[in-house]
Amino acid sequence: MPVQWKTCESSWGWTLVPEVDQDEERKLTVIEDPWEIRGAFLRLKHTEDATVKFLTQVGVWKAIEDKHVTAANRKMELAGSFGHRIFFGRALPITLEELWAKQSYWQKLLSSGEDSLRKEFSPPPSGNAAPFEKVDFAAKSSLLNTLSLHLEWQLQTRKQDDGRITSVVEPRGVVEPFTLWELLLATTHIDLLRRAKFQICQRPDCAIPFTGRERQYCTQYCGHLESVRKNREEEKRKRAKR
Repeated sequence: MPVQWKTCESSWGWTLVPEVDQDEERKLTVIEDPWEIRGAFLRLKHTEDATVKFLTQVGVWKAIEDKHVTAANRKMELAGSFGHRIFFGRALPITLEELWAKQSYWQKLLSSGEDSLRKEFSPPPSGNAAPFEKVDFAAKSSLLNTLSLHLEWQLQTRKQDDGRITSVVEPRGVVEPFTLWELLLATTHIDLLRRAKFQICQRPDCAIPFTGRERQYCTQYCGHLESVRKNREEEKRKRAKR
């Protein structure tokens, strides 16, 4: 979604403020690999320039429903149809410190692996639990464990036992995140549902958590960089022996 992020000074420090494209003909960006976006967020450098550039490329960080947008925050208005969803509200600003704190939270959460993630996505308290426990659980669940699920009928191809290829129309569940926060939730939910392997990139100055097929590095770039570094170290050792 086209969004320009600007930095302004406030009583809370340096705040990142989104300006949403209000053109009714705006086109939504289709993300080919949400996990690539998640990885970029986890390795985001703590500089203002890097953060503004990243958010401008990604779009909205978070949004809330609000049908009474004022003139003061009109540029943050987020209203209309977004794929399967109809939404009337506004994109939220965030301070640099808050964003980096959220980055640290997701780094620790995903680094902990499946066992610790179970605590974040635990079943509700028992029926005889105290009311405040139920409210606390529901509040946390609405923030971290709730996404809109849409149903589509899609044409799929199937290979039969005899080798024939047939077509069939089947229902599919579709999750359509339109903020970075929702993308983080969706990718984590999918990782847990498909029992993905949680790993840590072995490049020391990256070391972000990632999922997928078992490998040493989160990206080809990290693997290539480590290979170059090892070759250089080997050349140094060879020259030192001469």
